Amino acid sequence: MSVSSITSRWVLALACLAYAGGCGTTSPDVERPARPQWECPTPAFSPSEKGTGIVPAGRNVHLRWYIGDDPDLKGYQIYARAASDAADTLVASYVLSQEELGERGTVVEWVDPYEQITPTPVYYVLFAYTQDSIRSMRSDTMGFMVLPLPQLISPTNNAVVTESVPAFRFHPDIFSSNSTAFVVRVRADSLSRRVLWVSNRRALTGLTWEEHQTIRYGMIGDEGYLLRPQLHPGRYEWRVDFVGTHRLLFPSEAAPCACFSDASGCAQPDDDVPQLSDIDLARSASEWRKFVVAP
Repeated sequence: MSVSSITSRWVLALACLAYAGGCGTTSPDVERPARPQWECPTPAFSPSEKGTGIVPAGRNVHLRWYIGDDPDLKGYQIYARAASDAADTLVASYVLSQEELGERGTVVEWVDPYEQITPTPVYYVLFAYTQDSIRSMRSDTMGFMVLPLPQLISPTNNAVVTESVPAFRFHPDIFSSNSTAFVVRVRADSLSRRVLWVSNRRALTGLTWEEHQTIRYGMIGDEGYLLRPQLHPGRYEWRVDFVGTHRLLFPSEAAPCACFSDASGCAQPDDDVPQLSDIDLARSASEWRKFVVAP
């Protein structure tokens, strides 16, 4: 897997070049590269974290898609459009390395460095292009929105707790009306970073800024994940994700058909993929905070 964080948006004349004369100009007898396919995101309460999502403690979005099989593939163009924009804008050209070209079918990742000032949906599309600047058809649209960050209270960083079922406290951020629920994650503070617990999606309550939300380790419901009922003495990390209801923010056609069974435009919904309502496309994630469980 390769990660590229591009530090400036490429608006310039590349957008004109892409649409008017460069990548994307094909004659009827020229074969286009394959249409790009997104890696499907996982629910917030899943122990694995795949697909488009947020960078913990940041306001950035990472996009993940599969490297195509076209022999003359060179790279990808990434377009973005805020909900208020009239058209897509070219924000980056991702040129595949020789190593990535030798790993067809694996996932490549690009981090959008744009920091949202207010929660605003952003829609992304991909185009593959070849060494001869022949461009693929447009990918499905992936919509995402970054929510305000949770404010962690306790355990504080490197705090020592004596309970094997510790309580986690944080501010629910009453200033974000789009944050409707939260998920708490705990993992081992070791090289493995093994996920031990992910709470189910729990509703945020209407607390004031002076109050806080509390949840104890191991509390799960119909959803969630629990590998270890209690925490043994050792070092751990915890994080809080805020999630929102994307159905109020994104039209169903702004979701890749290959990833969801009820996305608009899918000819035959697939029962093996999640419902659109299972995936939180409005997210934020706090920093990982370390703590120690004492004997």
